[in-house]
Amino acid sequence: MNVFTFHKNDDVLVDPVFYRPEVRRELENNLMLFYTALKRDANEVLQAQNEKTVKNIHILTEMKNLVPKLREVISVGKKLY
Repeated sequence: MNVFTFHKNDDVLVDPVFYRPEVRRELENNLMLFYTALKRDANEVLQAQNEKTVKNIHILTEMKNLVPKLREVISVGKKLY
């Protein structure tokens, strides 16, 4: 698992998140992934994201601000609940 930090100069910092095996098992037991068989054009997806970014900037900022806390929870193995 990694934390990606995107800089304005187009640099990307990749910082690994270290965690214990039991944390991985807990994540695997509590996350779901669904295959929908839907195919979408990446250009259309990116265009839609770009169009909505300005409108949703406050939500995106809140999500970004949660990263350090979540990283700590995963690294230390604390319970979220």
